[in-house]
Amino acid sequence: MANTLADGAGAMGEVKRPKPWYRLSLTAWIMIGLVVGGVLGYISRVYGLGWDDKIYFLRDIFLNLVKSIIAPLIFSTIVVGIAGGGDLKKVGRIGAKSLFYFEVVTTLALIIGLLVVNFMQPGTGVTLDPNTNTGAISNIQKTAPKSFTETITHIFPASIIDAMAKGDVLQIVAFSVLFAMAVAAMGERGRPIYRACESLSQVMFKFTG
Repeated sequence: MANTLADGAGAMGEVKRPKPWYRLSLTAWIMIGLVVGGVLGYISRVYGLGWDDKIYFLRDIFLNLVKSIIAPLIFSTIVVGIAGGGDLKKVGRIGAKSLFYFEVVTTLALIIGLLVVNFMQPGTGVTLDPNTNTGAISNIQKTAPKSFTETITHIFPASIIDAMAKGDVLQIVAFSVLFAMAVAAMGERGRPIYRACESLSQVMFKFTG
């Protein structure tokens, strides 16, 4: 009894040690990286050091890693969120809300993008040399808006692997919702899939930082 009280008093008397200075949050490191990158880019541009041509690969590595987590993270979290509901009616409502939420957020992102493009007008004054940029010019000329039926058809992927490889988020969301509803409909037989997706989501969150 005395030993237990002593251990309890010792535990209460322990002082939590502060984290080392280098153990910052992911957000803090991102902000530090933005500031350092901006400063180095400014110095390189002003003094003509050409650092941007030497360390651009770090940018590509970071962007590739960010893109690599999108598909598995979206798939696992949607499956866990919807399939964990249990009731098929509830699952259906959650799935419909997920698609509606994605459409609304995507529309808002497009509106913001259009406003920024029309205000900033990126590319103004840039002239493409037709002799060296024939591929880019031909791709621009071939681009055309999709019709409503083509947009609806595009939502449902012919191959989820292809959708993940291309990073087509809308197709990934649609497949994930349908897959989650199927897992929920399986009941107990679908629990192993649910637990696997739950573990996958936890791993991806850990991978993100």
